[in-house]
Amino acid sequence: MKEVDFRERIERVVEELRPKLEELADGYVELVDADPSTGEVTLRLIGGRLC
Repeated sequence: MKEVDFRERIERVVEELRPKLEELADGYVELVDADPSTGEVTLRLIGGRLC
């Protein structure tokens, strides 16, 4: 899978999950990186916290 395709897929999923993530975290969720070679996804949480 190409890196762009992988990142686009992750962006779509994050958009779907964003309302719930932001409700749970009481902040804003942003996609930082998506590495197709490892499958690792990094999100940034701004103004909130996950406990």
